[in-house]
Amino acid sequence: MGKGKVKIKIDYTKCTNPKECRKCVNLCPAGVFMLYFTDKNFYTPENYIVDPVLSQLCTYCEKCIQICPEDAISLKVKKKYLKELYITR
Repeated sequence: MGKGKVKIKIDYTKCTNPKECRKCVNLCPAGVFMLYFTDKNFYTPENYIVDPVLSQLCTYCEKCIQICPEDAISLKVKKKYLKELYITR
């Protein structure tokens, strides 16, 4: 899709155990998602989040939405790119 064409949002109130789940991280063919810890203690981290750090690589395949057991991921295509999306699908 290209840079900034798809906005990826994760509802962290629903995505509560990303370290164990990792489904979106493992499934995404574009490698958009990254799992990292948010603790200041680098030696024994406990708190993790999934973040779409490479959202510009998103192809809008929607596999992350389909695999997420908590329905925590949403994708939105910017209006000016909708026509391009339908042509490439």
